Amino acid sequence: MRLQRELMMFTLACAVLATAGMVSAATMATSFDLNSGTQQTNTNTVGWRFGLTDDIMVTDLGCLNGVTSGAPAGATHQVGIYSESTQALLAQATVYNGAAGSTSQQWSWTTLASPIRLSASDTYRIATYMNGGPWTYNTDNHSVASEILIGSNLSSTSPGNIVAAYKQGTNQLQYPSDLLWEESIIWDGIYGGNFQYELAAPSTTLFYDNFDGVGATHASQIIAAPAPVVGTWSLSGGGTSNFRWSKTSGLAGLPATAEGDLFGMSLRPGTGSLTNIDANFALQSDVTDTVTFEAEVWGQNAGSTPVDLKLSILSGGTELNDVTFSGGSTSGTVLVGGVATSLTYALNQWHHVKMDYHPTDSTFDLTVDGQTLTGLTITTPSAVDGFRFVETSTGNDRWACFDVVEVTLTSPIPEPSTLALLACGLVGLLVCGRRRR
Repeated sequence: MRLQRELMMFTLACAVLATAGMVSAATMATSFDLNSGTQQTNTNTVGWRFGLTDDIMVTDLGCLNGVTSGAPAGATHQVGIYSESTQALLAQATVYNGAAGSTSQQWSWTTLASPIRLSASDTYRIATYMNGGPWTYNTDNHSVASEILIGSNLSSTSPGNIVAAYKQGTNQLQYPSDLLWEESIIWDGIYGGNFQYELAAPSTTLFYDNFDGVGATHASQIIAAPAPVVGTWSLSGGGTSNFRWSKTSGLAGLPATAEGDLFGMSLRPGTGSLTNIDANFALQSDVTDTVTFEAEVWGQNAGSTPVDLKLSILSGGTELNDVTFSGGSTSGTVLVGGVATSLTYALNQWHHVKMDYHPTDSTFDLTVDGQTLTGLTITTPSAVDGFRFVETSTGNDRWACFDVVEVTLTSPIPEPSTLALLACGLVGLLVCGRRRR
């Protein structure tokens, strides 16, 4: 019996140590060998499309190190990952070529301020703005990691069969909307985009609505909020008659949807009251897991009084933080608690917004179009149970729109060091037990 207990403890310690080794190593999405190729100079956005077998957390973005091919060390290149369903920029980073950056296995890397979760339910395109300099299009022996799907139907993990994507003459990083042929070589060259990732911890969906399938309700009709896939909507604040569910054929000046055929929007009349639009979910009290709020948002440029859109995490109807997209004549500034940040956005354009709330230290991270601010303070709540949209501008017929709203609860993956300490403790207990006997 004693021997069985010792064997069980030893086996458990080995398993924990093995797990620590597994989570510590990030996986590189793609790798390949370079041929000599044809050197060119251009200012295109190039990349490739992919799907996933499992949810992942992207930790680093990278591009091929071009120093050996004549590119200057320290040259900068913009790398980003876009959702195919919404064309939203989910993650982006400036990658430094060669000696000025972090290099590994022919790649230069930049670690993201906060890892970005990619769901296996969506498909993606990684893109790199070339920013001039020599590059090569002739590469082969291409392979991808086991969780990365490529091919015309995004169903293959076989070497080759990659579908390249590009946007010509952009002079900046943009969604690579044009697809090239499927081939056994990777076309995106010496500054081709790449990323590193870890498998994501399981998550629970607390709220989700993409506004599709609600019915062909015209924008000029005011209707009750439809039931989302998960959770409920509620309206408050005295201006509930100014909230509408819209489609693209509605009022003048409204955008195309970020995804699908419908989206939510709020009208702010000059003399009316504000409308609080709350996404409600089951009460999350005393949680230690990360609560993530995501949405696509759009604000109208209405001349002298453009839209201000405020987003807040809720606890029993109380706003715990204040993130405001403040309007400007052609562009806007993102404010946190009334203070301007380095994040910006453009009016009359969809933007991907994400907040990661960390209950253990009452902070949150804010990501707008792949750019992240970390460690922002938030009022310590007794519980979290909602997410609020409110359009705060003045003037008649000012529109604020949102789409693909999702709230998830994610358990953190234990750090490798924590797992290793646990294993050492188990081994220590085993040794002490043997000495006593």
